[in-house]
Amino acid sequence: MGSGLSQWTLTLALCGYDDGVTLLPRLRQHLRSLSLLVMPALVVFILARQGATHSSGTLLVLGEPIILTLGLYAAAACALHRHWRASAATLLALCTGAIAMNLPVDLPIQRAVVPDWLRPLRGCAILPQDVQAPVRIATWTVDPSMPMEETLTDIAAQRPDLVVLLGTDDPEIGTALSETLNGEVMFFQGGGGVIAAVRGSFQYCGEKTDRWTVNLPGSESSNAQVMLTFPHIEHVGVLPMMIVRTDTPRGPTDLPAWADRLADEVGMVAAAAHAIGPRRMLVVGNFHAPVRAQTLSQPMRTSGLRPVSTPPNWPTRLGGLPFLPVHALDQLWAGRGWRAQRARVIPSGTQLREPIMVDFTPIEAQAR
Repeated sequence: MGSGLSQWTLTLALCGYDDGVTLLPRLRQHLRSLSLLVMPALVVFILARQGATHSSGTLLVLGEPIILTLGLYAAAACALHRHWRASAATLLALCTGAIAMNLPVDLPIQRAVVPDWLRPLRGCAILPQDVQAPVRIATWTVDPSMPMEETLTDIAAQRPDLVVLLGTDDPEIGTALSETLNGEVMFFQGGGGVIAAVRGSFQYCGEKTDRWTVNLPGSESSNAQVMLTFPHIEHVGVLPMMIVRTDTPRGPTDLPAWADRLADEVGMVAAAAHAIGPRRMLVVGNFHAPVRAQTLSQPMRTSGLRPVSTPPNWPTRLGGLPFLPVHALDQLWAGRGWRAQRARVIPSGTQLREPIMVDFTPIEAQAR
């Protein structure tokens, strides 16, 4: 027995301990330090994963820059006061939370029911000849009370084939766009209005109208809609395009309910795209949220669409002062028949959002 204790004491001495009496307190101290470092990160990881699978995850994605800023401030404050463990724990929690929010999730998708009259339009989406040339699209959500003429001139200078403005239905702006593009313009009412202008014309698809609208499942007072058109671009061809206008939150207390409504609305958009035929489809619009919100992106991906990675375009101003954009709230989605190239924003110093312009190249043309 004495020999065993002597051997244990010798082992402890070689490890840097004087005797066995100091081992357990030091071991407890190390375990406590490890738990203080790891436990916050583990809790944040679990909460972030739960948020990623729920509509409230949209709010977390929108608030990510604020959370990151506060977390870095807390970590810096702890380091300044020499609380190294707390600082490291905060940084680790931030990293694990970001990873948890962006890891792919497998959400149960229950496809929304679309109107029966929408399905016959599938023929107009798949029967025309394949588009043979690149298409340049510009989309911009505007505040009509702020100047936009200079930015519209910059957009026109890049010779887009399609321009979609959300937030205005000003006839003068629409007429000027149609003259610039040497084509047709289309106006949609409600929610501030929508203007769509094409370098060509809008096809009727065998009907007596060249536009179709589907009300999205928002509140009764909502102007949330998806607007379907078939623009024919000169020397390019016909393509199906959906313009999306989602519901807006009505204040801080409405944010949780708004996130639920937004998930339902995007589910309807995805179902409509799937019913019409997503391969050649282009979807543009104001989603009020980044594409990284997984409860919004997964239904769209499941329907056969792919997100277009664009630079952030909001907010360009904060408190009346210039600000660095942190989110792309205007989204673009494309079917598998397209490859997105040269996604960029056009600077606008007078609006809260900057226009997004993307060049789309048809896969069939590249194969040739």
